[in-house]
Amino acid sequence: MLPELFPMRIRAAAVSLCVLFNWLFNMIVALVFPSLLHAWDAGINFLFFAGTTLLAFLFVQRLLPETKGRSLEEIEQDLLRGRPARPEAEGSVPVSSGSASH
Repeated sequence: MLPELFPMRIRAAAVSLCVLFNWLFNMIVALVFPSLLHAWDAGINFLFFAGTTLLAFLFVQRLLPETKGRSLEEIEQDLLRGRPARPEAEGSVPVSSGSASH
């Protein structure tokens, strides 16, 4: 998903920065979880992480653009023009469908 959200000119640097932050936040969760488990019950901890997962799901559903069947260049142009995040993709054909016939 990450390469599809950045313009071509900054894509490599932006994706590498996002991957760095992903690893850092994963490390923070791994380091904090035992302390939280000791301080609170396991149920509360898992509810907290389930809540953050629900928030992430809502973020993806509402704010990230649909990219199925579109090239990276098309996605970039739509994002730069401020087009809606969820355009109707009826009748769209995946860009890399894996089939050799058209």
